[in-house]
Amino acid sequence: MRSLSLLVPALFWPDPAAPHSYEGLDLPQVALLLGRGRRVEDLSNGPGHWLAHRFGVEPRTQPPLAAIARLGSGGARDTRVWMRADPVHLQPQGTELFLTRGADLAIDSSEADAIVAALNAFFAADGLHFVAGSVHSWFVALERMPDLVTVPLELAHGHSIDALLPRGGDAQMWLQRFNEAQMLLHGLPVNEAREQRAVPTINSLWLWGAGTLPPTARRWVDAVYAADPLPRGMGLLAGTRVRMLPAEFAALEPDDGAALVQIDDPTTPASTGDQGAWRTALADFEQRWLRPALASLRAGRLEQLELTGFGGRHGRTTLMQRGDLWKFWRRPATLPSQRPRP
Repeated sequence: MRSLSLLVPALFWPDPAAPHSYEGLDLPQVALLLGRGRRVEDLSNGPGHWLAHRFGVEPRTQPPLAAIARLGSGGARDTRVWMRADPVHLQPQGTELFLTRGADLAIDSSEADAIVAALNAFFAADGLHFVAGSVHSWFVALERMPDLVTVPLELAHGHSIDALLPRGGDAQMWLQRFNEAQMLLHGLPVNEAREQRAVPTINSLWLWGAGTLPPTARRWVDAVYAADPLPRGMGLLAGTRVRMLPAEFAALEPDDGAALVQIDDPTTPASTGDQGAWRTALADFEQRWLRPALASLRAGRLEQLELTGFGGRHGRTTLMQRGDLWKFWRRPATLPSQRPRP
C-alpha cells in the first residue's frame, strides 16, 4: 500500500468546554503523528462535507449527501432527488428542543418498517416516498429539488434545533411537513409501545442533504473501507473498490495503492457523552490502526499516512511522510493541544 488516509469523525471530544475529557488519555502514537506530521487542512463543516470535497462532489456548500449515502446503502442509481429524513428524538429543555440521533435510539427493523409505511401513507398526496436504508438512516424521494439550506444530522445531534432548521425559499413548506410528521409520529402504536417501555420515542425526522446523484466522483483513492454508507457511496461513485471495515490495519488488502479508512468506534460514545468508552475506543484505534500504520511507514512499506479527525463540526487533517518520523526536534502533540478551534 502506498498511502493511507484515516478518517475518525470523533477523534476529538465534541464539547470544547469539557477539557477534563482528555484526562488520563495516553495516546503516544497519536501524539507522534500530530506533532511530527504536517498540518495541511483545517475543516469547519463536518466529515460529510470533507468527504464531498475530497471526492470532488459539487456543489461544495450543499453537496447531495443523501443521494450518495443511499447509493452506499445499496440503493439503485437513479435521477430522482433524494433527501435524508432520519428518525430522531426531540427532547424539550426549557423553551428549546434538543435532538438525539436515531443511532442512539435502539430502533429495530419492525419499528422502522412500521414508521416508514405510515409516512408513505400520510405523505403520498404530496408525492413523497420514504425508504429506510437502515434502521436509523432514512431517505425521502422528492418530485423536485427544494430550495433549502439544511444542517447534517451529525452537526445537529446533541444541540438545540432552533437555529438549525431548514432555511430557504421552500423552508416554510418543509417546516409544515416537519410539524405534520411530528403529529403523525406521536400517535403511532410504535411510539406508544416505546413510551410503555420508558425509552425515548421516535418523535421527529431530521431533513437534510437533498440533491440528485452525481454521475461520477474524483477517484483519489483506490479503495474505501467503511461501514458508514456515505463514504461507501462516494467510493462507488468514484469507481473505487469498496470494502467492509476490517478489525485492524493488518487486514487491509496490500494491493490497494491508496486507501481511505473510516473509523467510527469513538463516535457513539462521543455522541452519548460516555467519556470512558470514548477514551477506550481511541486507545483501541491507536493499537489496532495507528501503531501498525506508523510501523509500516517507518519500514517504508507505506509512503504516507494521513489522519483527519473531527470534534463536532470542526476538524483537522495532518499528513505524515516517512522522513517526518526522524524530525526529532518536533515534539509530540497531545489531542487537546491540537483540537481544532471554531
